[in-house]
Amino acid sequence: MQPRILGTDRKSRLAFHWRAGDGLRALTGQVGAFTRAGIGGSVVDRVGRLRTPVHSQARYEMVDLDGDGIRETPGLLLEKATTNLCVRSEDFTNWTADGVTVTANAIAAPDGATTADLLAFTLGTNGARKQTCTFTGDGTKVLSIFVKAGTSPSSAIMIFDDTATTARGRINIVWTNGVPAATGAAGGAILATEAVGNGWYRIAVTAPGVVAANTNRAYVYPYDVAAGGVSYTMYAWGVQVEDAAVHSSYMATVAATQARLDEFVSFPFLMPPGPITVLADIIDRGTAALISSLRLWEIGTTSGGPGLFVYVAGSPRYDTFLLANGDVRLSQPNVAVAFGDRMKLRTGLNADLSVLEGATKNGAQEGLGA
Repeated sequence: MQPRILGTDRKSRLAFHWRAGDGLRALTGQVGAFTRAGIGGSVVDRVGRLRTPVHSQARYEMVDLDGDGIRETPGLLLEKATTNLCVRSEDFTNWTADGVTVTANAIAAPDGATTADLLAFTLGTNGARKQTCTFTGDGTKVLSIFVKAGTSPSSAIMIFDDTATTARGRINIVWTNGVPAATGAAGGAILATEAVGNGWYRIAVTAPGVVAANTNRAYVYPYDVAAGGVSYTMYAWGVQVEDAAVHSSYMATVAATQARLDEFVSFPFLMPPGPITVLADIIDRGTAALISSLRLWEIGTTSGGPGLFVYVAGSPRYDTFLLANGDVRLSQPNVAVAFGDRMKLRTGLNADLSVLEGATKNGAQEGLGA
């Protein structure tokens, strides 16, 4: 999917003015460079369908900024490196059977291909399909899955530690007229329940306390009540398990795991003399919860300085940091950030090299840094 080009005749009086809808050419003339050597992952188009952009190219996703359910605005999706640790992510016939039968390629998946499976609960069992996932470190992990209603009134998905016989994070779903109401259980917290069109939803849950040396499996239950009197079904597709606390865009796997490298974009920029103000309008997709000291944007460099940048602090929140000739200035607005929040970050650099950041979350009153 290509960005919506807004026209080359538009001008700006700013020193730098870039919008995702203009591609990698800023309104002020600078041409950007995008970096990611490899595949990216899926993005959502205007009507909610998943698309996979070209290898090594920038990924533009349509987002809904006004809450009317219509994805009217293009955004450039940039994500940290990650790996989908769940192999055969779309093929439940290759998962271990535990009282659940699978009809392969039963309906169209969120990407439009007929690759989504129908999972059927078998009478008298608490059946699931399960797949081993190998982590590289202990801690909180994340599982996400695309689901669509079948005949089941309730379903469940979880990460389960077979060695310790302990659930590490679980999604409980109650279906009402095709819409899932998802709640977290077994210590897991629901990060998102996102509609992606044609009755499909992507749901993500955290899995705290994972021990990497143990045998950990993803379980998918089309019906979550044992010994039921009716055979119930649910459609499932696209499971992703990550060594991270927040889910990222979906990457399909077959016989092996699938990795994505870090993504970033850069523009040439001549720093003007005197004070400047930088405004960034973003939707947080988990950056603030992933890692401290990860930079959102930077002017200059901190390797030898000077450098001005906004980075992730541990709250989680975004702070402004200035390094100039060994002098450090900091501004910390006390505005906590969660997955999916729209943040407007206003950073001011004054003539005396003091900095001030203002942060607005989801249209609320701006919070100023100390």
